[in-house]
Amino acid sequence: MKNPVTSLLTMSEQLLEMAREGRWQDLAPLMEKRDALLNRLAATNATPEVMRQPLARLQVINAEITQLAEQEKQGALKGLKLLNSGNKMQHAYHSARHGR
Repeated sequence: MKNPVTSLLTMSEQLLEMAREGRWQDLAPLMEKRDALLNRLAATNATPEVMRQPLARLQVINAEITQLAEQEKQGALKGLKLLNSGNKMQHAYHSARHGR
């Protein structure tokens, strides 16, 4: 059986790769598995020395995923604003054309 700490880092690296590729819909199932493993690890008596490096790496990965998610969110918001602006212009044109 694979070391749970190694599995945790492997899953986290996979999540980061998915985020970099914009595969946001694929993150949820793997994130649930990773979080469950993290919770199981937290319940063990792993020594701080054993967990220090993996947790530091996990923090770096999570920070990058969060940054990528924020960028994706901002891009989506910009797209929605543009779409809303286009809808307003189309409605105004339609109203003007039909005398409303």
